[in-house]
Amino acid sequence: MQEIREQLGRIETKLDELMSLKEIVLELTEAKRVERQKERLRKTAMRTAARAERNASSLVLRDNIFKKDVRLREHFKKWAVKGLEFGQRNRPEEFAEYVSWQWNSCTFTRKPITFSGGYFQYWIGKGTTRMHTTPFELMSLSKKNKLLLKNSAEWVDFRDRMWWDWGYTVWYAVLNQMEDLPGYDELPKRFIRCCKLLAGGFGQHEVYTGLYFDPAENMSDVNRMLRRVGGDLMNMWKGCCTGLRRRDKPT
Repeated sequence: MQEIREQLGRIETKLDELMSLKEIVLELTEAKRVERQKERLRKTAMRTAARAERNASSLVLRDNIFKKDVRLREHFKKWAVKGLEFGQRNRPEEFAEYVSWQWNSCTFTRKPITFSGGYFQYWIGKGTTRMHTTPFELMSLSKKNKLLLKNSAEWVDFRDRMWWDWGYTVWYAVLNQMEDLPGYDELPKRFIRCCKLLAGGFGQHEVYTGLYFDPAENMSDVNRMLRRVGGDLMNMWKGCCTGLRRRDKPT
């Protein structure tokens, strides 16, 4: 009997130890849960504050997103300075991606161009109305190996693509700011060429002697120039499309 009592005593002691250990584990678990909850609340507050700060500094999106907007002047200066970094690494396509992303995702209270269902959708004002479009309809970007115009209808479409307006009101404005910065003249020729091509006729890139790239030139001359610079132009458009579709910051 004495032995049984001793065994029961040891069991009770073990049970007490286990109960104490259980209480400690529960306290630790609760402390971790509270800490995780505090961390979630802290991150939520940070995101809310950052969103509020961004919204406070963001511009109201106008109905015509391709129209010249004087409110973007300070942005143009910042993007131009960043352009020198891309230029020193000879990455014009990445610069096009960066500016497209900044303009589309970080400047206005809502995106000028969204992407869903395999289509770009650009803002045309009037409440929440957007127009569906494709990369080809927006900027003549397709999966063709060569960018050449077969007839006058294709030439008119190419000449009147909306992205040429963006190339003037946004891209060309950034390029103008870059040209005034120290170090611009030392940038690689390919980088400068690609940047000028994206600006269309305003870029004034001389493809042949006395013949400057301009989508409004006659079809024969446009095709002649595209045979030489069409690849660079399509790569710049691809960079723009990537930037328009990005949600996070380009690396």
